[in-house]
Amino acid sequence: MVNRVLIGDHPTFGMGGFVSQLGVDVWTANKFQLSWSSSWESLQIVSSGSVLIPGDTSFSPTFSWPDLGYYPVILASFSPKRFLLQYLTTSSARIRNDPDNFSTSSGTCYYVVTKTVRP
Repeated sequence: MVNRVLIGDHPTFGMGGFVSQLGVDVWTANKFQLSWSSSWESLQIVSSGSVLIPGDTSFSPTFSWPDLGYYPVILASFSPKRFLLQYLTTSSARIRNDPDNFSTSSGTCYYVVTKTVRP
């Protein structure tokens, strides 16, 4: 199994966040083998954090970031469960358990807000 995610000092690209393509070690990846890099201007990180998602659908935690004037791309992970992300404004969103794939256990969802414009 190869290392695919690096947040820190990359030997070639310096400090930042990096995700390599499937099967490619992030430590030796060249710029064409990266799926994501914080050194790309459009994908620079605006905000990051985590929210606790309770084991029911009654509460939807929100989070915010500086207003960019558009809906940015948000990368989020809540493994192994599915979740729903809803933009509330151009500077806030909420996350909740997916009612179609409901799980009664709570968990932490990690997110990264980027400078990329949502299509």
